[in-house]
Amino acid sequence: MVKKFKLVSGILLIVYILFIVAFGYFSYSHSNAYETEASGEVISVYWDELEKERGEYDFSKTDALLSQAKGRGLTTTLAIGFKLPDSSGGEGECRFPGWYDHEAVQAEKDKQLFQMLRTVVNRYEENSSVVAWQVEYDSFSDKKGCPVADAGLLDVEIALVEGVDDGNKQVIVERASVSLGDFFEWVKGYLR
Repeated sequence: MVKKFKLVSGILLIVYILFIVAFGYFSYSHSNAYETEASGEVISVYWDELEKERGEYDFSKTDALLSQAKGRGLTTTLAIGFKLPDSSGGEGECRFPGWYDHEAVQAEKDKQLFQMLRTVVNRYEENSSVVAWQVEYDSFSDKKGCPVADAGLLDVEIALVEGVDDGNKQVIVERASVSLGDFFEWVKGYLR
């Protein structure tokens, strides 16, 4: 009788978890801070807007949003990387600068990405409005034609951000809406 009860309760728990995941109870609603006002949630630092020319950074948009957030007493998370929430706040999209060479060897592409991450973290690590870094978005999904993140590269990105920031701010890896179809990809990122 006890074995039967444990089996039934285990099955019910699994069904309950699948129901919650399938209907989005674990979903995250992202409001794109570039399209609206800084909302105290996430500000995406899009690489293609930040570094239109290689080595030349334009922080004016991010600076303005952080200033606005600070003026309103809000805290923010800066989303950084090449795959960030899209402009509608839905699925992640790749945002590479026009000069980025997709055909370059992986080491060169990594070097470019790491330089951008270092530059952003160095600029904002002392900003009191920034309480966390979000490294990439929905990284293990291949939606919108973005490459699926290499787990090793993602680990290096996380370590780099933590190292440059000296561990002062929280580092978030995944923040995306979770549907039953995306559940296992989300779990991969969540376990990082």
